[in-house]
Amino acid sequence: NPQKEKEIIDYFINKKKIIWVSSCRGKWDLTLTLISKDIVEFDRIMKEIIDNFGKFILDKDVLIVSYSPLYSRSYLLPKETKLEFVYMNHIENKEIDETDEKILKVLSNNSQISILEIMEDLNLTRDLVSYRIKKLERLGIILCYRSLINLEKIGYHLYKIIFRLQNFSKENEESLINYCRAKKNTVQYIRLVGNWDAEIEVEIENEEELYEMIGNIRNRFDKLIRDYEVLHITEEHKLNFYPL
Repeated sequence: NPQKEKEIIDYFINKKKIIWVSSCRGKWDLTLTLISKDIVEFDRIMKEIIDNFGKFILDKDVLIVSYSPLYSRSYLLPKETKLEFVYMNHIENKEIDETDEKILKVLSNNSQISILEIMEDLNLTRDLVSYRIKKLERLGIILCYRSLINLEKIGYHLYKIIFRLQNFSKENEESLINYCRAKKNTVQYIRLVGNWDAEIEVEIENEEELYEMIGNIRNRFDKLIRDYEVLHITEEHKLNFYPL
């Protein structure tokens, strides 16, 4: 019922380690993205979810993200070069201290906040805040500053197209990634480990355009694609890239 659904969503919104929570149409009702340091921590988080809401979960699927470039919204700025930021890239762990963590938490909730507001909130000097942010950018911890847009208000919708692939060689994947780079409505490519192999996120105006794009992908990569599934993201309840 709606009350229980709200209770479950609120639980995920307030829970640490949950990056993204969204409602969707398709086979699934809810999608989550969570982070963990290792498989033991992941197992603990999953057990907590099952202990709290297991009787309401009819089915679930777990996919591990191993590589994921994000793309700028070139459909909004067609004259601008499409930018790419690699999220979930394998880099050496960097040591950060409590001050770095506080700054990251503030920025993860509001990437447009000014240095002046950060220094007032955290009781730090302007020079220190500026230096720490530049350091985090230099270390590759801060990759970009991204806005959460209410797509419905500008006439767009977010869809996830999840693929099960065959002959998924490095060369074939690079061809698929290049396709994503070239398409203005593609905002993310995700390499997966699990029941599915890859995912493309698109922000597009209507289902007619969506299935025209899917048809184009299936024709172009007919020897690669075994199966696919579409999720229509109807509402994003939480997006926080540093939910610690």
